[in-house]
Amino acid sequence: MAEQGNSLNLGQAIDNFVGAQKNGGAESRQTLSRFLRWFGNERSVATLTPADMEAYSVDASTETLSGSDRIKAVRDFLQYSKKNGIIETNLAFHVKLRRTPRQSRAQAARHAAVNEEVVQLTAEGHAELLTLVVHLKDELARNSLEIAKAAADKDVRENAPLEAAREYQGQLSARLLLSEDTLGKAKVIDKSAGQSNEVRHGSYLKLKDIASGENFEWTLVDPREADSLANKISTSSPVGEAVLGRKTGDEIEVSAPKGTVRYKITQVK
Repeated sequence: MAEQGNSLNLGQAIDNFVGAQKNGGAESRQTLSRFLRWFGNERSVATLTPADMEAYSVDASTETLSGSDRIKAVRDFLQYSKKNGIIETNLAFHVKLRRTPRQSRAQAARHAAVNEEVVQLTAEGHAELLTLVVHLKDELARNSLEIAKAAADKDVRENAPLEAAREYQGQLSARLLLSEDTLGKAKVIDKSAGQSNEVRHGSYLKLKDIASGENFEWTLVDPREADSLANKISTSSPVGEAVLGRKTGDEIEVSAPKGTVRYKITQVK
C-alpha cells in the first residue's frame, strides 16, 4: 500500500507536504526542520514506525515553548502522508505531547493507568528490543565521548559538531527511555493459547483482496512493534482493528484512501 513511500525519502515527502499548503508553507517547513534532523533527510518515509513517533514525542515534549507547535506540524504532515498513500499506518495517532509538570489529579490518574499498560510483544520483537537497548547504551557512551571531544573546542559560539552531538544524544536518550519502558511493560505472546484460527496479537495471517485477487501476508503486533518492511502490522491500524478477533474464512471491510476495500481471511496461525 505504501509503494510511493518506499521511493520517497523524508526530505522529499516534507517538500511535497509544504508544496501542498496554500498558506504557511515556509512556516511549516521551519517547524518540521527538527523532525527532519531527528530522522535524517534520506530516511525512507515507509520505514517510520509507531515506536519512532513515540520517541520523537518524548523529545519534542521537552521543548516547553514550541513543543505543541512541533507536535501539531508533525501530525499534520503524517495525516497528509496517510491520506495520499505515502504511508500505510496512521502514525499521527502516536505523536502526542507528553505533559509532566504540575499534573492535576485527573492527569495523574491517567498517567498511572498508562504506566499499568501491558505491551504484548512477539518473541522475535522482544529479542530485537533487548538487542536495541544494548546498542543504544553503547551508542550513548560513544556519543558522550564525541560531545566531550567537540566541547574541547573553546569557541563554542558556532560549534556545529557539539550541537549535532548533543541533539543526537537527546534522540538516543529518548529512544532508550521508550525502549526500556516498553520492555518493562512487555508480555511475550504465548502462541499456544487460544484458538488457532482466531486472529489475535502475534497472529500470522493471509488476506485476499476480494476485488483484485491480490494476497497479503502480515503478522499482527502491538503498535510499538509495528514495521511495514517486515510485514508487521499494528493492531491499531485500520486493517489490524478490522481483523482482530475474526477467524479464517471471515470477510472484512477496511476504509482506505481509494475507498472501502474488502478482504477475506484465508489463513491464520
